[in-house]
Amino acid sequence: MKLPKEIKLGCFTIKFKILDSTLSYEIAEQQGSYIEKTNTVYLSEDIFEDKERAVNIVLHELSHAIYSMYSLKDKDEETVVTSFANGMTELLQRTDLLKWITHTINNKR
Repeated sequence: MKLPKEIKLGCFTIKFKILDSTLSYEIAEQQGSYIEKTNTVYLSEDIFEDKERAVNIVLHELSHAIYSMYSLKDKDEETVVTSFANGMTELLQRTDLLKWITHTINNKR
């Protein structure tokens, strides 16, 4: 099962774009990146070789999206934690993300 091309978080659509590993590391110097302006998560293609790492990086980048979309800058800890729980719950209940995570982790090499 492949990562969905896009998922909804509230009223936003987050797109996933897979980058050539050379481009990702040599130019951007990262395995993944969330770009707020376009609501896009860019991922290095080689992260999918290690399924647990892929899940971790996707969740990490989606956490950046939650931080941005829920306007968490300068908020107190309880607000941040509650917002992340709400955002992750929404992602897992209302998108194909949970199916992808379950399939990816259950089918490790």
